[in-house]
Amino acid sequence: MERLWGTLQDRLVSELRLHGIATREAANAFLPMFRDDFNRRFARGRGRPRPSGAGRRVILRSC
Repeated sequence: MERLWGTLQDRLVSELRLHGIATREAANAFLPMFRDDFNRRFARGRGRPRPSGAGRRVILRSC
């Protein structure tokens, strides 16, 4: 999990800067898009070592 947080923190900060997001409100509005993109690219299917494109698990969820 610690490695995941390092990945998320690095990616999230970079994405926020890339999109010119500087306020908490804008960041909160951006998070669902970031989460969906992150899950699409990095979620893994159950029992599979690499993403296969189908049956992927959700890594990030909104509270």
